[in-house]
Amino acid sequence: HVQMPSCVPSAPGLENAGAQLTAEDVAEAMTWENIIGLGEVMNFPGVAGNDPLMVTEIAATAKAGKTVGGHYASRDLGLPFHGYVAGGPEDDHEGTAMEDAVARVRQGMKAMLRLGSAWYDVASQIRAVTEKGLDPRNFILCTDDSHSGTLVEDGHMDRVVRHAIAQGLKPVTAIQMATLNTAQHFRLEREIGSITPGRLADFLIVSDLATLAIDEVFARGVRLAKGGRLEVEIPPYDYPARARNTVRLGRKLKAADFDIAAPEGANEVRVRVIGVIENQAPTRALEADLGVADGLVAMDRENDVCQIALVERHRGTGGVTNGFVSGFGYMKDCALASTVAHDSHHM
Repeated sequence: HVQMPSCVPSAPGLENAGAQLTAEDVAEAMTWENIIGLGEVMNFPGVAGNDPLMVTEIAATAKAGKTVGGHYASRDLGLPFHGYVAGGPEDDHEGTAMEDAVARVRQGMKAMLRLGSAWYDVASQIRAVTEKGLDPRNFILCTDDSHSGTLVEDGHMDRVVRHAIAQGLKPVTAIQMATLNTAQHFRLEREIGSITPGRLADFLIVSDLATLAIDEVFARGVRLAKGGRLEVEIPPYDYPARARNTVRLGRKLKAADFDIAAPEGANEVRVRVIGVIENQAPTRALEADLGVADGLVAMDRENDVCQIALVERHRGTGGVTNGFVSGFGYMKDCALASTVAHDSHHM
């Protein structure tokens, strides 16, 4: 099961996406059996402001009886948040503090507590259950942006459940938050979420509830693994041509593409800097005074100010946007490049 992307592009007028999904596209997708809802409605100002596209997409999802997923990436829990919830989103995974979880549940949403490769938001928010005593049926455990290395070395949802238990949550409650609660939220409780007659026999056998040590894995009644060994053969997947070679730069990049020119005659300039917060999605708006060398604004490695660039990779426009970032902690001259297969992300 998957959810239909709701915001491609996510910030119309500010980015170049590889495609544009319309309200008609969303309405059609809601007729597909494997689509269980509308995914991550990121345009929260549009929802609160009755943007026609957002209103139409949410209405089509509700008409189909499917779940509207939320994505409220703002710390303002006042009227803008209330307007967003009134617009239709039924869950949210962007909370980072206990107050965020409480606010979402109070407004009738399901609070999704995430543990990804970079986002560590379960420990702070689970206190809404363990300390405030809120009903755990209104909470869901989830991942968000889990890298392949995390999945292999640490686990997937088992890692999240294990972490929640370590924060003081009762094992059975933690398991419920990752199974039954989730199935009911997405209207899938007739298929999954419990080991009961008529449901798909997807379950684990564990030797210890606290550490969630997995002994056996079953899917649809068939044992797939035991003692850490796979017992079935998984055939290789042949990716279609349209899924390959999707990074289209349009031209070869040059060193000059990453130059940031300083005002003529300046020896130092004040710049805006993206401040990374360790293990959280939100960033801080910082400023820094940077030196100028040969007419170009220079990085300040000693004070952890590095350069960051975004390169358009969908349409081959050759566009490069430069800026500065702090929080990576690089102590040597180095560079890295990455892409991600998200809705409209670039290099």
